[in-house]
Amino acid sequence: MHVGWIGLGRVGMQMALVTLAAGHEVTGHSRSFDRHAEVEAAGGKLCASATETVRDADIVCVNVFSEQQLRDAVIDSGALAAMPAGAILAIHSTVSPSLIAELASLRPDIDVVDAGFSGIPADARAGP
Repeated sequence: MHVGWIGLGRVGMQMALVTLAAGHEVTGHSRSFDRHAEVEAAGGKLCASATETVRDADIVCVNVFSEQQLRDAVIDSGALAAMPAGAILAIHSTVSPSLIAELASLRPDIDVVDAGFSGIPADARAGP
């Protein structure tokens, strides 16, 4: 499975590394992607844009801090429009149900999942 990952902060990085360790292909992007060589060392790929990150993804996971960051990362960047039909958009951020519904209405040909994460980076690194 090809996983696009937007937001490689303290938690997102750990979740992406667990996903790589499980044998999935991961393409990642964050505002400071140049500091995330660990993804490449584990076999993933880093992209300079969110659009490039999602282009061939089966599932796109998003770990950002706020609703505005989610809008910036997914809508304003063009990533939502670039996702392939039939893909899944998994939002691991704490956002309102109305924003999840808005994202789903913008792309009815993908599944949008509110998949909030609660915990610390060590919890994310421990995996399922």
